[in-house]
Amino acid sequence: MRKILLSHGEGGLATERLIESVFASKLSNAYLAEMEDSAIFELDGKKYAFTTDAFIVEPVFFPGGDIGKLAVSGVVNDLAAMGAKPLFFSADFIIEEGFSIDKLDIIVESFAKELKEISAVLVAADTKVVPIGQGGDIYIAVSAIGEVICEVGTHMIQSGDEIVISGDIARHSAAIISVRENIETEPTILSDCAPLWDLVNTAFESDAVIHAMRDATRGGLATILVELSNKSDTGMEIYQEKIPINPQVSVICELYGFDPLYLACEGVMVFFTAEDNAEKLLSVLKKHNLGKNAEIIGRVNNDIGVILHTPIGGKRKLIKLEGEQLPRIC
Repeated sequence: MRKILLSHGEGGLATERLIESVFASKLSNAYLAEMEDSAIFELDGKKYAFTTDAFIVEPVFFPGGDIGKLAVSGVVNDLAAMGAKPLFFSADFIIEEGFSIDKLDIIVESFAKELKEISAVLVAADTKVVPIGQGGDIYIAVSAIGEVICEVGTHMIQSGDEIVISGDIARHSAAIISVRENIETEPTILSDCAPLWDLVNTAFESDAVIHAMRDATRGGLATILVELSNKSDTGMEIYQEKIPINPQVSVICELYGFDPLYLACEGVMVFFTAEDNAEKLLSVLKKHNLGKNAEIIGRVNNDIGVILHTPIGGKRKLIKLEGEQLPRIC
């Protein structure tokens, strides 16, 4: 008998196989078939994006945020990746019996604060309580609608495009690891968890031509690059020394044998810009608080697959995440 494994939730090959064999085979339609971060639809002459996500992070409080902030940020970033300004949200709070109401209050306050900062509103919500031992303190499922301000998409990626990342990678996962393993660092590793709409909107206001975007969450930077390469039928060359990474995060990865390229970020956007536009975009991103560590990390070409150029002159073909690295990180 086939059974669900933790690896099915990691955003890599196991997730892809599950989606294709169970969900897509029965539920596929024109919207789902696009397999983008949000579905795009038109209403009264305007284009909108609709997305949904669920958050099961453990622990629910971590350096740099909590599950409330994470839930809003994750959904905002899925909308932003499709060029959409977040407008309306719905949320389901699934709470385990015995969970502290004081902690719940902090989480909901955090959720509300993030909504207020992006001028979005919660228009529908539901709560459910499950018995002790049948939940992970609290899970939050969120759906949202946003208005498309700038049309972007995987189909627009083309040879010659330059690839820009808005910040350092793997920090969210490293923050979660440090809490779970009681690792103290100085300074403390903070999750990069943040809603990126303002950063993306700032990028749109620049002169740079942006073809596509994707936030690097489950499966990390490597997995989303391979995914976009496959979907756009293009190749990519990535330069490892250009990928920003916090030194403390590197130490955590070395200590536990994790590859930072496959660890989750929760406040990093990857941009695909038209040829010779990356420097324009980079100058704008670096002026934003969430883009200070932005870098140009590579280029799209006509080859097949994603090739990572190492600092010592080697080459490594990147693949999607296979198996389980770190469950319940988002």
